Amino acid sequence: MKNIFFTDFKVTAFFLSNLVTLGMKRLVFFLVLSVFFLSCDRIENEKIILTGVIEVVDSVSFFFDSTTVSPLFTVGRFQYIPEENRLAYLNNVSNSRYLEFKNMVESIKLFDFESGLVNQTIPLIHYGRNMVSDPSYFFYRSPDSIWVYPSNPITNFRGDFQMALMNDKGWVDMRIQLRDVFKRGARPMSGRFGAIVQRGGELIISSYIPSLGRDANSTFIKMDINNWRSDFMEYDPRPYKDISIKFKGNTSWSSFRDLAEIRSVKDNDNNVVSNLPLDHRLWVLSPSGKTKGIEVRSKYLLGFPILDYEPLDQAELGLQVKASGRYMGILFDAKREIYYRITRLPLADIEPLRDKDFQPKFTYTVMAIDKEFNLLAESKFSSKDYLFEIGLFEGPEGIYVLRNSVDENKMVFDNLMLVQQ
Repeated sequence: MKNIFFTDFKVTAFFLSNLVTLGMKRLVFFLVLSVFFLSCDRIENEKIILTGVIEVVDSVSFFFDSTTVSPLFTVGRFQYIPEENRLAYLNNVSNSRYLEFKNMVESIKLFDFESGLVNQTIPLIHYGRNMVSDPSYFFYRSPDSIWVYPSNPITNFRGDFQMALMNDKGWVDMRIQLRDVFKRGARPMSGRFGAIVQRGGELIISSYIPSLGRDANSTFIKMDINNWRSDFMEYDPRPYKDISIKFKGNTSWSSFRDLAEIRSVKDNDNNVVSNLPLDHRLWVLSPSGKTKGIEVRSKYLLGFPILDYEPLDQAELGLQVKASGRYMGILFDAKREIYYRITRLPLADIEPLRDKDFQPKFTYTVMAIDKEFNLLAESKFSSKDYLFEIGLFEGPEGIYVLRNSVDENKMVFDNLMLVQQ
């Protein structure tokens, strides 16, 4: 009996010892796991804690000469040229308003950034071999390499799409034909900024998104500047591929043109970083051809209800599109390696939009994002104060946005920058 009891006691002690050991291991494992998840949660929380604000730090004025028209009446295209410290401005009104501005010389005006004065006018000629008809976008690469394209290729070039390569005298050196991609659905974008990026020997041209889903064409056109051949840029995954729009009645994707503009920048590592209006992600196209979508979500733009909206007619759809929130575009401060992403927040009520003379007041936000795609700051601005959709460019110190003020003699831009707190 003693032996049996002693044996049973040893077995019981052994079992309890192992049970305690196993319990301790589980407890340690649980504690380690808890620390891990708490650490992850802390890291995530650290990422969304903003470290600064976007503030006005300076302003700059540019003065009109006798043939310059205010951007309130033009197509409003601006580009800062760092090599020359000048601001280029597309001084052009639509054909329907041409007679209102008889003194205007259709041109690209170059302003000295220090003095704010016009120091060169590049004429845009309407006739002969140097004709540039109704230009809507330009990309200034150098005095001998200025790309210009029209607002309506079907009207101007009989169904073709041609880009004019001109110099700073207004002479057109050649016209580059984009007929093939145009016939396959490409619509090169005439947005106010970010429509063309040059990377090495390629021009990367943003196109309006012609359709959605798996069968949609690429949203970018690439053009080899050595042989002038163009094609769609293939990459995977393809932006907007996973977005579907519900259509009813007399509606189509073309009605979403206002939400189909892609804007891009080139960063210091030669990546093309692109903004799409209905996507919280930024799309990074690397030089190797790899594509990556990185979510950088606004604090204020919470979603896109229009993706679930089922319109019955074109007019109603137009109101919903106008009222919809969107990511407007992206700019890059290469000196500080900061991306600035612009949003326009949705309107709460579409009913006033039924009055064609109603001018809505929009709220915009400016997001500051570091090179690792962390959101550092986001601040709100009102259309009562700033015209983000008319005058916006990246300059020597952050980004510059046009003040909402009427002045016949000048235009004033406020310099917005990330200010660390």
